[in-house]
Amino acid sequence: MNLIVKSVHKTSYGYLVTFDGSSDFDIFRNIFRDHVIQNPNITSSYKLLLLKQHLTGRASKCLYRLEDTEGAIRLTFKELESKYGRKSDKMTLHNKFGSIPFHHTDSDRMADDLRAHRMVLSEMKERGMNIDDEAVIKQFCTKLPGEMKKRVVEKFIATNGNLTFDMVHAIVVNGIEEIRIRESYFEDRGVDYDSQHTHPTNKADNNVFRNYRVAQNYPHKL
Repeated sequence: MNLIVKSVHKTSYGYLVTFDGSSDFDIFRNIFRDHVIQNPNITSSYKLLLLKQHLTGRASKCLYRLEDTEGAIRLTFKELESKYGRKSDKMTLHNKFGSIPFHHTDSDRMADDLRAHRMVLSEMKERGMNIDDEAVIKQFCTKLPGEMKKRVVEKFIATNGNLTFDMVHAIVVNGIEEIRIRESYFEDRGVDYDSQHTHPTNKADNNVFRNYRVAQNYPHKL
């Protein structure tokens, strides 16, 4: 019996992750189910012991300690699901999405920030949340630089208000690429990027860049 437990300890225990209430509950639940609960070589008592060892922090308060170890496991996961399951995840994801910043000038940081938003949106979509909801789109757009906001408004008008996040994403990707090209253009020529805000020719230069991008994305606007 000890040999079986030791073997199980090596093959299953090593795959487990701890859960303290702040990480993804679905990941913890699925891994624990696949490698412990559904493993016929582990006794129910040892399953409960493993569950106790891998619940920490606030999540450990959901642990049931009963003589009926199978019942204790079932009730523990019921409590965990109620507190940290999909309903709670949705609120957490909304808050997480809202807390992600969006840089206004550096193209690399902007691309990183956009990627971070995109990853959270994928989680939201996986949980059945509507990522095209107006509140979600507004929450994202309020973080954007003025020029990108302007283009989002133009798209909003052009689509009669039927804006999707994919549309906004495309606008932001184009905007980041435009900034990247502009950064490269001025760096190649040794021009101080900040000085363009006061240079008398900058307004004309910016209009040229802007009209070029608008011609590609909004030909009907010209």
